[in-house]
Amino acid sequence: MSQEIVRYLGKCLLFRALDDEAREELASRMRHRQFKSGEPIFHIGAPGQSMMVIVKGTVRVSLPGPTGKTVILADLSTGDIVGEVALLAG
Repeated sequence: MSQEIVRYLGKCLLFRALDDEAREELASRMRHRQFKSGEPIFHIGAPGQSMMVIVKGTVRVSLPGPTGKTVILADLSTGDIVGEVALLAG
């Protein structure tokens, strides 16, 4: 799976300039986590502390709307990366 993650990192604008060795080093520091369907990964207002590579499945990015209905901002899928800016900005 590590080579798969290295490939995904190579597609991300932030990590594209790195060579394969540097992306492999970054991938080696990642840890695998699983989430149940509907389980929140991030919460509004929480400080960014991690980046995630979606290896399998779909992640829905949404916010509660003013009328109480959920506003869907994006559906991210396999190979997408979320939270990479948190690595730079904290």
